[in-house]
Amino acid sequence: MKVLGQVKKSVILGIISVIMRVGRCKLCGRRMIVHLRYANLSLCEDHFINFFENRVLRTIKRYKLLKDNEKVAVAVSGGKDSIVLLHVLNKLAKDMNFSLSVLHIDLGISGYSNRCRELVEKYVNEYNLELNLMNMNSEDLSIDEIASIKKLNRKLCSICGVIKRYWLNRMAYEIGADKLATGHTLDDADQILIQCLISGDMRQLYKLYPIVYSATHPKLVTRIRPLFESPEEDILLYAKIEGLEFIERPCPYASGALSLDIKKLLNEIESRHPNTKLSIYRNFVKKIRYLLDVYSEGEIGTCKICGFPSSVGECSYCRLKRRVLEYRKR
Repeated sequence: MKVLGQVKKSVILGIISVIMRVGRCKLCGRRMIVHLRYANLSLCEDHFINFFENRVLRTIKRYKLLKDNEKVAVAVSGGKDSIVLLHVLNKLAKDMNFSLSVLHIDLGISGYSNRCRELVEKYVNEYNLELNLMNMNSEDLSIDEIASIKKLNRKLCSICGVIKRYWLNRMAYEIGADKLATGHTLDDADQILIQCLISGDMRQLYKLYPIVYSATHPKLVTRIRPLFESPEEDILLYAKIEGLEFIERPCPYASGALSLDIKKLLNEIESRHPNTKLSIYRNFVKKIRYLLDVYSEGEIGTCKICGFPSSVGECSYCRLKRRVLEYRKR
C-alpha cells in the first residue's frame, strides 16, 4: 500500500508538473505566445522572434542565397510577406555584409495602390534605403485599365504576374543588383507546386527553388526567396510581434483565384496534420526536383522590342503592351 501511495504521489506530481509547463516557453519558462504544432514547440515572444529569424538565416545558408558584398534588390508590395522580408533582411544586412535596395511597382489599382506605395515609402525612409519605383500609369498599363478590356482572353492575375516579373527583373538589372529577393512563402511554394501539376507546367515546377540562377541571359537577375520555408501563419505572427504595419486588405481583383482555393485546402490539411506544408516542399526538393532536370532552361533568347529575356521573339510583356494598344485603337 505504501508503494501504491508513492506511485500515486509520483503521478500527481507529474500531472502538476505538466500543468505548470502548459502555457510556458519551452526554452525559458516564460509565458508562451504561440505553440508551433508542426515543431511541437511552445515559445515566448523573444524566442519566437529568434526562431523565425534563425529559420530565414538557415534558408539563406542552406541554399547559398547570398554572398559577401552583394547588392540585393528587394521586391516590396506592402503586404505582410514582403514587409517582413525587408525587415528581416535589413536586420541581417550588416552582419552578412550585403546591401539593400527596394523595388516597388505601382499597379494603378484605384483605392489600393496609393496606400501600398505610401507604406513602402514609409519603410524605405525608416530604414534609410534607396527606393526604385515603377508606376504602370506611365506605361498606360494600369491594372484598372487592363481589367476594363474584356477581350484579352487571359486572367487578370496572370497578366499582373507578367507585369511584375518583367519590371522587377528589369529594375533589378538597371540598378546593378546581384540578387532579386521576393517574399514568396512556404504556402506559396506548395500552392505553385500543386498549380503546376494541375496545368502540367513542368518548366515552372523545376524553378520552384529558393534560388533561380541567371546564367541563361545577361539581363536576367538571379532570384532568391528567403521565406520559402516559412509558413504564412508564422510570418503574420512575426509581423504583429514586431509591430510591422502592412496592407491587410487583399487585392480587389484577387477573389476567385485558384491559388486562394489551393491555399485554403492546404491550411485545412495542415490543421489536421501538422508539418504537412514543409514536408510537401522538402520532399519535392530532395526527391523529385532532380528528376525534372530535362526541363531546366537552356539559353534564353532576347526580346526584339525591349532587349530583355524572352523565350520567343517578343516577350510576354511587350506582347501584352502591343495587344492593349491595339484594343485601345478600336
